[in-house]
Amino acid sequence: MKKILLSLGVILSAFFLISCSSGNKTKEEAKTTEEESALTQKAAEIAEHQDIRFKFNDVHIALAQDEFKGGTTFEELKTLFGEPTSIEQEPAGEVSLDVYKWQFDNVEVTIKLFENSTVVRSISNFSFIRKATISKEAYNDITNGTSYLEVKQVFGEPDVLSEVSSSEGRDIQAIWISGLKSDGVATVEMFFNQDGLTSKEQSGLKEEKKDN
Repeated sequence: MKKILLSLGVILSAFFLISCSSGNKTKEEAKTTEEESALTQKAAEIAEHQDIRFKFNDVHIALAQDEFKGGTTFEELKTLFGEPTSIEQEPAGEVSLDVYKWQFDNVEVTIKLFENSTVVRSISNFSFIRKATISKEAYNDITNGTSYLEVKQVFGEPDVLSEVSSSEGRDIQAIWISGLKSDGVATVEMFFNQDGLTSKEQSGLKEEKKDN
């Protein structure tokens, strides 16, 4: 099977600020307002379509060693995402792939199947809402050969992800947009194969301030 490379676009999601008004209330009213405020704050911390991002993790890729069998089927994909927004076919060497896309506002999920078995999956235009904890130093500590799972333990789930299975192996492109320490917009992009990290690049990451 011909190797397939994906290009992912990135759109940053908006962050919401919650303001609460206060006044004279009874203890019961104050308790009710406090509970409502907590629920509102919790909801605000969940990115739009975060459920889709987590469902995307349930999509499994078939490998060449298994003759590209055992990947998530179209029927299973419909259970996760519903009916696809579009369906088409794409040539891949001597075979063709069935390409299904789901659009959830800006968030796009693209899945490609070979003989009803997923061999390519990608999600784009998504961003978690999380605290900025990843510094330039943490980025610099990640070296070539580090596995994707090891990087996830440090950086958390990537916002945008593409995974491709081909006769040449397995390739992953992961992009982090949220959780990065910066003075503005920052991104971290990493590429992996079955042997681990092959390359990485970042923009906008801020170094930790060192105490004198």
